[in-house]
Amino acid sequence: MSPLFDSKQMVVSVERAAIPALLKGEFAAAALTAQALAEDSHLYWSDSSHVACGPGCDRCCVVNVAVLAPESEAIARYLQQELSPSALGALREKLTILHDQTRWLDDEERILANHRCAFLDEGGSCSVYPVRPLLCRSVNSTNADDCHTAMSMLALGENHPIISCLVQKEIFEAAFIGLGQALKSCGLDDRSFRLAGSVLLRLNESD
Repeated sequence: MSPLFDSKQMVVSVERAAIPALLKGEFAAAALTAQALAEDSHLYWSDSSHVACGPGCDRCCVVNVAVLAPESEAIARYLQQELSPSALGALREKLTILHDQTRWLDDEERILANHRCAFLDEGGSCSVYPVRPLLCRSVNSTNADDCHTAMSMLALGENHPIISCLVQKEIFEAAFIGLGQALKSCGLDDRSFRLAGSVLLRLNESD
């Protein structure tokens, strides 16, 4: 943990900031508020100069990602604004397939199966990057080769350490907790759901 960054205060700040939007039923706005607060804290507290992650670095995009309802709502709305009807239909098919393939897999099984995120484009970049989940933002590595090695070693039943920026991880995980707390404070469902299935549900509900 960082001796300077206060994760408990981050949780409280996100909770307080998200509640007004949630009370109005503006789920996407609540998610964007939480993301903005976290990104501001990330810029202030976290040194990203040693983080190797960047466009096309997609090795970690095979893990199970948990999202809260406001996050999946924000992603669904972004997709509806950015994609043509035909492209949105094709994405729905990809999400359906991925959801069916991974819904019963635990974290290790998902990695070994190598089912890539449905939001990756052909170049391996995130097509929903501006509204990507908080927990996706928390994942980072100082060495891309370590990520490749770690994934390969997992298939052999061995662990390989990945050095990451712990402050970045702490910031976005705290924001995730804060958004969950805001949902709970408003008497709303604060459970997390898997990314593909949750966004698919939101897209289908909007039809």
